[in-house]
Amino acid sequence: SHFVSSPSRIRAMPLLSHQALIVAWAFAALLVIAVELPAAVVTCDEGCVEDTVLLHTKTFGVTREHVKQQKQRSPRRPLACSTAFEHPWCDPSLPLNSRVEMLLGQIRASELPVQIQNDLFPGIPGIERIGLPPYNYIKEDAHGLIAQGQSPSPTIFPQVILTAASFNTSLFTAIGELTASQARYFFEHGYTQLSDNQIGYLPGLLLQSNNNIFRDPRWGRGQEVPGEDPFLTSTYVAAWIKGVQALKGPGGVPLAGSSCKHFMAYSFEGGPTELNTTTGERSAPTGYSELSRHNQNAIIDMRDLSDTYLLAFESCARSGAMGLMCAYNQVNGTPSCGNKAFETDLMRDKWGFDGVIVSDCDSIADMYYLQHWKEAGTDISCGFTGKFVQDHTTEDMLPLLQNAVRRALRVRFKLGEFDSPSKEDRFSLPSGLSLAREAAQQSIVLLKNAEETLPLKRSQKIALLGPLRNATISLLGDYDAFPFEDGVIISPLQGLLDAGASVVVPPGGPEVCSDSYTKVMRPDADVVMIIGGIFGDDKHVPDPDLHPAKSLICQNNCLEAEGCDRYNISWPYGQAQLIDQAASWDMPVILVIVSGGPLDLFKYKDHKGISAILWMGYPGQMGGAAMADVLLGDVSPTGRLPQTFYTGDFVKAASITDMRMRPGTAGGGQVFYTRFDVPYPGRTYRFVNESFVVYPFGFGLSYDSWAYKKGGCECGTTRGCNFTFDVSAAKQHKSAATSVLLFLKPPSTSGAWAPRKELKAFTRVQGPSQQVSLSVGAGAFELADSDGTFHREGGDWTVEIGQPAELTFAVSVATSSWICHQLPT
Repeated sequence: SHFVSSPSRIRAMPLLSHQALIVAWAFAALLVIAVELPAAVVTCDEGCVEDTVLLHTKTFGVTREHVKQQKQRSPRRPLACSTAFEHPWCDPSLPLNSRVEMLLGQIRASELPVQIQNDLFPGIPGIERIGLPPYNYIKEDAHGLIAQGQSPSPTIFPQVILTAASFNTSLFTAIGELTASQARYFFEHGYTQLSDNQIGYLPGLLLQSNNNIFRDPRWGRGQEVPGEDPFLTSTYVAAWIKGVQALKGPGGVPLAGSSCKHFMAYSFEGGPTELNTTTGERSAPTGYSELSRHNQNAIIDMRDLSDTYLLAFESCARSGAMGLMCAYNQVNGTPSCGNKAFETDLMRDKWGFDGVIVSDCDSIADMYYLQHWKEAGTDISCGFTGKFVQDHTTEDMLPLLQNAVRRALRVRFKLGEFDSPSKEDRFSLPSGLSLAREAAQQSIVLLKNAEETLPLKRSQKIALLGPLRNATISLLGDYDAFPFEDGVIISPLQGLLDAGASVVVPPGGPEVCSDSYTKVMRPDADVVMIIGGIFGDDKHVPDPDLHPAKSLICQNNCLEAEGCDRYNISWPYGQAQLIDQAASWDMPVILVIVSGGPLDLFKYKDHKGISAILWMGYPGQMGGAAMADVLLGDVSPTGRLPQTFYTGDFVKAASITDMRMRPGTAGGGQVFYTRFDVPYPGRTYRFVNESFVVYPFGFGLSYDSWAYKKGGCECGTTRGCNFTFDVSAAKQHKSAATSVLLFLKPPSTSGAWAPRKELKAFTRVQGPSQQVSLSVGAGAFELADSDGTFHREGGDWTVEIGQPAELTFAVSVATSSWICHQLPT
């Protein structure tokens, strides 16, 4: 399924349907679109291999003219309220709760069970007799709305893990708002379903995003989350919700509703599992692991729960999110979707969550069959058939059903579905390509730049090697909107060519998963650039739970995705051999990494044969252009790692199912061991033994050099501390910018369970100079106890500005007064 192609700036066509998707991928009845090349550029031969498969419009008989004609006769979506007087609940002047109760009162008891059953694709059926339209509470938009096979096309932004590397809250909000604006457009005005040339509509506006902690570098879905740090993740969540729920919808309602998943402590795939479509029960295929996300019992102590796993979801609740998705796994013996302590006591009663709780698809089945649990605090079930819910409904459950439907309807009312439309509410579809490019520019992380190898000059001849040098779809990661009809994906090769670089593409080289290697001839060039990494999705296996059984790239450890964890973080054999050979050529070698999670860079960090290393995550549809912008110096890299890049030995010391964050040495000196008989090293920069770290969280280089000048600080026992200092570009490369991070290190007298240090504030600085003011609340100087409660930790705290530290302050925390001062650098 690998095809020779020209440099890829693809325009790709959607598939017919979900079933056709499976057939098409299975038989590879596919064509590659030829692209006209710039003048004086030689067409790639066998040395330029596209890593994915594409479809041509003619394959399915749909042309752009068909699309244009269909758009011209596009009707509006079915309306719940065509006027304010159609139904009593359509009157927007009435209180929200009154309108919800009016509609709820018209839903019969026999109809309630169906209204809590959300099929993944069609959603919940409507009730025609009262004009209630169907609805789907599970739509995805973590890095672009998933509306596959539609025209116009939604924008595919960088995968979340890369966007988080910008440490730019304004960017988080801007992307959230744009994706929600596109969702609102498709909800209000529809799109063309290119498979059958019919008009469709986005059936729901509750948009899901993954807010779990990137706990283990092998986790397949680490690419979908903002990283390993609770503060960064919590800040991302709040900024994202602000954008998605911006009051810019019709009549000033939110554009969409933001929903946080997966509550809680989900960070393991395992498996594979197969679904019995008759019962909804999942089981492991014979000969495979019995342990998966569907039956994992995550054992977590209260300290880790409080200061790591729960914080992002507290941010979700306090930021006013309209939705929450509960996870498959159990936590300490209780299923996530049936955990009253979490769903009701914490989220609703303590943190004020006022939205709808939906289950991950089939997690109610997991809870019922695999985990033998029959209590729940969840409102909407995804996966079970409505008949199952009806068969298990008793008369005493009627109040529970009514309350679940009530909460679900409140979300729809808040989003304006039951307000009559006006002519002023017509939406235009915002373009997101420029923002997608800027997001990737701000987020790409420069890890190494020996002897200022970068930026490159356009006059330098680049020999482009590596299996992802002409990648398109593999730049997107998972949960993307491909295939689409009128979109564009810029490959690394095409990005360099468009930017005017001088590029040669030598023949040969390994594919992503190659387990053998044939040497490549030393190229005639000034510099070698290797674009390597791993896959973030396998579109050949549509069911993610079958990835370990049916996906060859999952089995070969070169896939990270839903359903597929890696078993180590090593480079695929063929790519490692290519890097080693190139490093022996005595010429500058630039290594560009496409991945969500880390690959082992221990060997290359100080290798004299590797001049520069760039991590660009999964940079989205404009990724190749943004990569070229950075490499050629049109912009300076400003990204910082949102996760630790570990040594390869880390995976031998930490089982992927071990949920502990702290290292294995307890306060009393006891040492815990994993099944590998190696002392447990702890996880993430907050706790891990530093001997396992190649590049730490928050690290990132720039073409600019920055000077941090002496500042000041002031503290109060109730308000916390404020730190001010000047940041200026000592050496400025074009428009300079950088992210400034503030870490707190607890007193040395704190217990063995205290974190090494923790991120507590960050901001983005625009050059050439700026005075920075960073504040941390009094709660930042608290540590979690063994029961999960927080206490103020007295003693001498250290404040570090930057990673590594550029400025340091000392804060003495006492009961009656706090004293702060700057320390010598």
